[in-house]
Amino acid sequence: GNISPVLNNITLDQDSIDVSDQEKTINFAIDVTDTSGINWSKSYIYFPYTSNTGKRCYGVDNIPNIISCTFTSADPDGELSYRVRIEDIHGSYFYDGAYGSILIEGGRERTPPVLQSISTDKIGVDISQQNQVINYNLSATDNSGIDWSNSQIALRRSNDFSVYATGNGSN
Repeated sequence: GNISPVLNNITLDQDSIDVSDQEKTINFAIDVTDTSGINWSKSYIYFPYTSNTGKRCYGVDNIPNIISCTFTSADPDGELSYRVRIEDIHGSYFYDGAYGSILIEGGRERTPPVLQSISTDKIGVDISQQNQVINYNLSATDNSGIDWSNSQIALRRSNDFSVYATGNGSN
């Protein structure tokens, strides 16, 4: 069978960058051992931003042992952990889901909003004869502002179903 690559070490040319004025690139020098050779175009460093978003930086076959990753002010501010996947030419790979971290200054704010209060104009409704509307009022704060048109309230009854109400006003 194929033997997976062995990652010996990763060295970064810088582990802290300020992207407030211009984009910056971090170069990851990768010391890896593999008997068959590394497929650098399928090897990557991954920075998970949320549970379903992130930045994936791939290597380039004609530049072995280096994966470069460019960051801008659109990337999240603060400490970012990264994952590593190194694949050989036969598809065997090394993977580490929590290899290291970098620090980005001047990126976008990523502190979640804080809900201050929630109220409704009705407590219970009778929907046996006709549909009813329930209005909710929310108050929340966030350093970068609240995008109310993409904010939702989820109402759930046991494990039956969920109803989502999307915001449309200023709060």
